[in-house]
Amino acid sequence: MKYKIKLTTLTRVHVGNGNFLTKDMDFVVNNRKVYIIDMKAIAREIGDKPSEFALWAENPNSFLRNFLRNHDISNYALRSLPLCGASFEPINGRVPTLKELIHDGRGIAYIPGSSIKGAIRTAILNCYLEEADLDVLNRINSSNAREIANITQNIEHRVLGGDPNHDIMRFLRVGDAYFGGRCEEVVLQINLNQRQNRNLSDRSKSQIVEVLSANSVAELNVQMGVTHGYKASAENRIFDEVTILEDATELFDIGALFDTLNKYLQSKLRKELAAIGRLRNNAQAADGQEYLDGIHQILGIIRSCSERQCVLRLGQGIGWEFTTGGWSREKRNAFNQYIVPASRPRNNNYEGYDFPKSRRIVSGNNPLLGFVKLELVEN
Repeated sequence: MKYKIKLTTLTRVHVGNGNFLTKDMDFVVNNRKVYIIDMKAIAREIGDKPSEFALWAENPNSFLRNFLRNHDISNYALRSLPLCGASFEPINGRVPTLKELIHDGRGIAYIPGSSIKGAIRTAILNCYLEEADLDVLNRINSSNAREIANITQNIEHRVLGGDPNHDIMRFLRVGDAYFGGRCEEVVLQINLNQRQNRNLSDRSKSQIVEVLSANSVAELNVQMGVTHGYKASAENRIFDEVTILEDATELFDIGALFDTLNKYLQSKLRKELAAIGRLRNNAQAADGQEYLDGIHQILGIIRSCSERQCVLRLGQGIGWEFTTGGWSREKRNAFNQYIVPASRPRNNNYEGYDFPKSRRIVSGNNPLLGFVKLELVEN
């Protein structure tokens, strides 16, 4: 069955392309706007002037400033983005870079279907494993990261399938979500960080990030169940291999999938409220209230969802708890004794602190990252 889904960003969202852009080389800032430079447009303007190319190669920062002083910057920009609460002033002697949002070849911002499907996969896996009692967990008796990775991967294979040909998630196909118009902005990403007798807000490891604005809208297609490309025998063969999630109704019924996603996120957010409460108490910090208010607001949206709607968290900055391995926290003995030391470098330095001890947030109002709402439009 094919479904058309409307996706609305409830908060800012960042799915990166891996690029970090440099000021006065890849972009410039003018009148509280960030202009991402179109290098090809500048090259066309220079044309057949070798001396200009030589100046550009020798000192690109100086060349770009001089070039744009004599030309209309909007004619040489791939896109212009509002600068919201961020500054490119040096931090600890370092000029901050801009972490770029993913765009397609046409310059259109989008959320890859793989990112959406990955978040769905994490939710389904966590919903089961948080309640499961698997004997294999007793094998975790070492803080060696590689050994733990092998064991947890084993567990995930037992639930979802051992390889791409026997993975039940192959019955769920998720398309890319493309956003029309300019819906990007530039923000400062900081940490909520548990520190002794200090506020939680921590700018020491800040990063300037290009994000999708809240209330941006896209559409995508979702395909569920067996299509003409899969024979019924293939379906049976897959479920012969997968012994734990053989019914997997979430992969064949959109209502069941949305219900699972909402229950998973509700459970995670309630635990996050409790965790942030502990962080504030342990750090004797007065800040972090906007973060808590934002979580309460998302919980309210989840509660108001109809059977045709759900909320998902994805992208960068969502935190360790929302990753694939988040289920391991419920296995407290193995988690505290082995998994935390393997996951946190120099763990001995942080005894007495929660894990994770920090969260990525946006500086200023609306600090949450990564929340989107999915709504069934038609099938």
